[in-house]
Amino acid sequence: MDLYFTSADLQQACSRRRAMIGRWGPARANLIAQRLQELDAVEELADLELLPYLRLVPGRGGRVVTVHGADGVRIRLRPEVRSHSTQATDAWRQSTAVIVLDVVLTEP
Repeated sequence: MDLYFTSADLQQACSRRRAMIGRWGPARANLIAQRLQELDAVEELADLELLPYLRLVPGRGGRVVTVHGADGVRIRLRPEVRSHSTQATDAWRQSTAVIVLDVVLTEP
């Protein structure tokens, strides 16, 4: 999966270990790094559903998909969808590239 970011600030925060620790703390930085590595490793977005501790929650007709982790890490994504058909509400599943919108931390 190709990962892009909405801003240079978010990209740096998600790409540099020191920035991740400074922003989210060491324990959460590890979880976020793991989640980003999982995103990077899959071929299509739907492949994340194979991981039992993750849940994909589409919103806005699949234009935004949130990856919910049992660990309290949520990453909001905008899939780059190849099909623009109005009936293709699940087209996000075959997305091979996403834009990371933000990282949200909740209590596990």
